[in-house]
Amino acid sequence: MWLFFDQSVNDFDGRAGVWFSVCSNPDDKKPVWSAPKRLWHGTAKSKPIVLSNGAWLLPVSLLNRGIIDKNPPTYLNAYTELDSLRMAHVFISYDQGESWQRQGGVRFPDASYDEHHVVERNNHDLWMTARTNNGIWESVSKDQGKTWSKPAQLLPHISSRHFIRRLKSGNILLVKHGELNERTKTRSKLMAFLSGDDGRTWQGGLMLDERRGISYPDGFQSAEGMIYISYDHNRATDGHIMMAKFSEEDVFNKNFGSKNARSKQLIAEPKGLDKLTPPSHLLKMDREKSARILNIPSVVASVRGDKIMKVKKRRKGLYG
Repeated sequence: MWLFFDQSVNDFDGRAGVWFSVCSNPDDKKPVWSAPKRLWHGTAKSKPIVLSNGAWLLPVSLLNRGIIDKNPPTYLNAYTELDSLRMAHVFISYDQGESWQRQGGVRFPDASYDEHHVVERNNHDLWMTARTNNGIWESVSKDQGKTWSKPAQLLPHISSRHFIRRLKSGNILLVKHGELNERTKTRSKLMAFLSGDDGRTWQGGLMLDERRGISYPDGFQSAEGMIYISYDHNRATDGHIMMAKFSEEDVFNKNFGSKNARSKQLIAEPKGLDKLTPPSHLLKMDREKSARILNIPSVVASVRGDKIMKVKKRRKGLYG
């Protein structure tokens, strides 16, 4: 079992770093992990894939300078020597992860966190899709990631993560916010689509979760063919991790009709909050009362609908 993780000062310090550790006995009562190794700079927020020739391919992003934390401004001018490398990269391993080498990358227009995925098409081209501030964009490589085509917009999308993966049937699964040609106003309406022609056209449209405050889908397909998609809900308040379980047929039919299909399943939440009112419910109460219960050291606003009617002076709290 491989664990890839990122290390950074605050959200992003201008360099960060991708690390990995390997567990050779994950099913034992006491699994043992290898000493972590640093692979390169940046972040790795999407799973690697295994190419048809057996090579492993890992998406790694060195984020743009606009994402560096501004408060505190410690790193705003740091790591300028890396500026020419700020893009969505792919790393390749020909020895099952013993060694990795950087291939090439794509600098997408109006880039965000990239969070890019790579799919190997039937003709062995590599197809990259990435998050930007202006939808989901794409690029294609014909030489295993060394060079890439000029990026182009694939689909409209809110600036948030999408998920894309080749299934056992050969179809490609896409999970995004909203209908294919829709850019939602909020992180809501998480939907699943399928493509049988390497992402050129899409079918189906299964609504996984229509609520606001849902984001960051990721998933896998079981040996039996069921698809599992995890995502977060109200991550800044309730911290819920949700799951949808469905089949390809469900996606085509646009409903959770197969046996054992599930939607909106809570699979994880912060410990120790089982006896407390979830913060999202507290926020529906009087704002000053909510702030007192949560001990939030912030501005307390009176709200009517989506309009702030009155802002009250910040009260002294945990941090003075």
